Amino acid sequence: MTELEKSNKKVDFSEFSEEALKFYKDKINFNGGIKSTAFVNKLYRKGLLDKEKDKFIPTGIGLILFGKVPEDFYPQAIFKGNVKYPNGSTDIQDFGGPLVFVPDAVENWWKKVMPLSIDRSSSQRKTVANFPYEPIREAVINALAHRDYDLKGAACHLEIDEHAIIVKSPGGPISPITLEQLKNFDAPTLSRNPQIFSVLAEIGMVERRGLGMKTYKSLPSKYNLPLPIYSFANPYLVLKFSRTIEELKGQYDKKGIGTLSKEEMEGVIFIQGKKEVTKKEYAEYLQINYKKAQRQLSKFSKLGIVKQDIKGPATIYIFQK
Repeated sequence: MTELEKSNKKVDFSEFSEEALKFYKDKINFNGGIKSTAFVNKLYRKGLLDKEKDKFIPTGIGLILFGKVPEDFYPQAIFKGNVKYPNGSTDIQDFGGPLVFVPDAVENWWKKVMPLSIDRSSSQRKTVANFPYEPIREAVINALAHRDYDLKGAACHLEIDEHAIIVKSPGGPISPITLEQLKNFDAPTLSRNPQIFSVLAEIGMVERRGLGMKTYKSLPSKYNLPLPIYSFANPYLVLKFSRTIEELKGQYDKKGIGTLSKEEMEGVIFIQGKKEVTKKEYAEYLQINYKKAQRQLSKFSKLGIVKQDIKGPATIYIFQK
């Protein structure tokens, strides 16, 4: 049993936020009051309360989810936001309080700072102005649900600048999940914190079927954005979303992607999302003629970005990592 699974003897049931408990109760359509025997027993069965004699005491996990100020007891529960604007100024925001309220608070902050994080000094904006929040929300909630809360000196982070959006979560991949599985977006759904995951799933904040991975995979086809990139920088699992073609090129320069035009980069993003394409699919997506499509695909092949293969009567081009 971890420290967070044990009762916190410094507090009692009154340390729970009534607003947060009511939010949870309403979300799960529970009949009865937040202090009713049935509701308190539900929290007890979920490991959010412990019982000593006839007294219910919040566990650490219960406090993180529903505590009025959980960061007073567990400073690592704070979620940190940091945006760096093109003019060099910054906006730093800490999100504390009941974890069930943190995702919406982060989203409201995002809506305020994102429009200001675009470099408008050029007549041609190089930054994706309206970067979709859906994959960021997935990343934020996953960080909160799956992080290692035993790492007391490390908090979750959302970092934004004009080039990239980064979500950092304390703790490596949850065994037996590997970093390679995360990079391929085919990791199974597995949580380090099953009680936290269970509550977030009940209120509809996380899915039990790995849909977060599908959200990331859909970025090239749905938004014409590159796949995000997972890495591990001890003690953080890092998920990076590129906002500019220039930033993306920097990640793949070893393959010569830095020499490609904006149109060619859009083609690379398309192939990355599809994993493999035919010349016809590539030409139709970019709305270019077959001759131009062939030139670009041949260039990608020479640079090692794609590998050619034969599938039936067609030549296919397979994205190379």
